[in-house]
Amino acid sequence: MQSVAHLLPWPAVGGTEHATLRIALAVRHRGFRSVAFCREDAPQVAALFRDNGIETETYSAGLPSVRHAIQYFASCRALARAFREHRIDLLHCADVMAGVYGAVAGRMSAVPVVCHVRNPVEALDFRLRIALTPVSKFAFVSRDTWRRFVVPVMPRRGCVLYDGIDSRSPADPAVRRAVRDELGVLAEAPVIGMVARLSPQKDFLTLARASKLILSQVPSAKFIIVGDIAQEEAHREHYAQLQKKLHQIGVLDAFIFTGFRSDVSTVMQAFDLFVLSTHFEGLPLVVLEAMSLGLPVVATAVNGIPEVIHDAAVGSLVPHEDSETLAREICALLGSAERRHQVGSAGRQRVADHFTLETFSSSLVALYQELLGAHSMSPVSRPRAA
Repeated sequence: MQSVAHLLPWPAVGGTEHATLRIALAVRHRGFRSVAFCREDAPQVAALFRDNGIETETYSAGLPSVRHAIQYFASCRALARAFREHRIDLLHCADVMAGVYGAVAGRMSAVPVVCHVRNPVEALDFRLRIALTPVSKFAFVSRDTWRRFVVPVMPRRGCVLYDGIDSRSPADPAVRRAVRDELGVLAEAPVIGMVARLSPQKDFLTLARASKLILSQVPSAKFIIVGDIAQEEAHREHYAQLQKKLHQIGVLDAFIFTGFRSDVSTVMQAFDLFVLSTHFEGLPLVVLEAMSLGLPVVATAVNGIPEVIHDAAVGSLVPHEDSETLAREICALLGSAERRHQVGSAGRQRVADHFTLETFSSSLVALYQELLGAHSMSPVSRPRAA
């Protein structure tokens, strides 16, 4: 069995962490042992992996700079030493910043390095780009993400690796009632749900403006927001700003913020439709999850999202920061149970045909084997005991 180190770059649990956990679980029965390397200031990230039976290790994240070069290379050496101690065969950086923190360490420990690119990265400091030089292969979550990447990546050094998820059963009425009871939502209330941390990346302001229009037509509608509002200072600040804005618009009472939840799929069963109002995305896994549950999706037409919602039959796309169109699409779905069912069913089939966990894990294992095979034949590879 070969060992993969998954380097997690962020201090809180979000989409990157859940996507990486899915990867570790997907390859578990395909001959790969996973070790999650989590930042020292990220106890909840480590807990997420430990609770799912994945071995964890902590590391100190360092940024490359001329002024702090000694500290950066010290952190890289410490990581490389940990990779050797855990007998790591391949390093999988969960996002671009993980590549910045760990690609050099991967080179020091003489293992191939995969760097996932989950969001459009159109600008990056020169010193951070240099830190990515040792990456063996970039795995982009969408064609758009590859096209926009700040560093030109030739086909031999890049690939598109679409995420995939397990198939989901349609919402269970008993679970739906239980979640609504927990959150204080009436059984008959129309619920628009969004799953996203309270981050400036997510366009909550456009959703807030749209909610005013929606409530004028559907006064009983509720908006359930599932995502971190407290673990990071930036999230706390953004949450406070959003609360003020919702109060100013006059819609605060219609919004319910659950904070971080480990049972996202369960909470989503209380939704009537799913919305993702956002400024940019690579390819959001939560959209696949909502579609797999049979929820109709309304999302901003940015970056990789149109590669999933490729026509109106499987979901609705709206222009960036267009609150009127967002409100119109949501109201149209709320006004027709038949249309919600049709769109939800078509979206579910779209995921089953093109974005399954089986397809994703097979592509991922093929990528791992390609890199490990090339590495074993490379003249720069060295014995594991080195």
